[in-house]
Amino acid sequence: MLNRLSQVLTECAGDRLTGVIRIAGEPGGTVYLADGAVAAIDTPGAPGPEVLLLRSGRVPEAGWSAAFAATATTGEVGAELVRRELIGAGALEALLKTALADAMFVLAAGELAGYEVDKGAAECLLPLDPAADSAWLLAEASRRLTVLASLPTPIEHDRDRWASVRGGTPAGLELGSGQETVLAVANGRRTARDMAFVLGRGVYAVTLQLARMHADGLLVPAARRVVPAPPSDSAPRQAGPDDIKDAAGKSADTSEPAPSLPRRRRGGSGQPRRTRSAGGPIDRAALLRLLRPGTAATDDDETG
Repeated sequence: MLNRLSQVLTECAGDRLTGVIRIAGEPGGTVYLADGAVAAIDTPGAPGPEVLLLRSGRVPEAGWSAAFAATATTGEVGAELVRRELIGAGALEALLKTALADAMFVLAAGELAGYEVDKGAAECLLPLDPAADSAWLLAEASRRLTVLASLPTPIEHDRDRWASVRGGTPAGLELGSGQETVLAVANGRRTARDMAFVLGRGVYAVTLQLARMHADGLLVPAARRVVPAPPSDSAPRQAGPDDIKDAAGKSADTSEPAPSLPRRRRGGSGQPRRTRSAGGPIDRAALLRLLRPGTAATDDDETG
């Protein structure tokens, strides 16, 4: 999918497009663009900034709820988190870049069934400002895919489930940073992607750590996750470069539009908006109850 994704983003960058790219496929998602650069990516394949902040314990649930409520009309959640000293401006920017790179890696590793481009500003919860250069994100995604492919035992982050080795830690081996938390959630039913959501870490970082722990004899592969093929009558159309030009007002396209993926919208009532997870839309209030801060895990190698 990397080549097709690169083509789409390169066209949008050249047109300095502000809007969204809705990607259908596995895992699919929405890419938010600002003047051709990438401000945010929303995908069920990787934890977004909100999950990274809450699950890792970087920001307490009560603090997040207060900041979110205070910006219900303005949408400036990031600035409010910094103003309340819940996180530093530099730390927030670094986290947003990490989330973007991780989401781009997941999209590049997946399957693109189709896409559509909508021109015009679109709302997202925690955009990176200034937005990230798409060429850098694509290059980083390519590098990460190369690193994982070169491992002695390549791991598919969204297919391979992992279980802790019975009998405990091998003799003479000391657990490193974050390994205890990984062992605690490696129950034979979770993939690297699943663990990333539980721990509030990047999918790439967790995948890389799983490979190392497997080599050390701490984890063993369990049953693989099977992804069912989409129904043939609901498959999205195959979009091409002309779709991007049409979004920029350069040409007309008379073909049927691709079905839109769910979009996250903020409500005007000040109540938490709905968010999307691996299992579908759930209420943000329910999400906040689930995202109890746990033991923070260190991404010891986000860049490989």
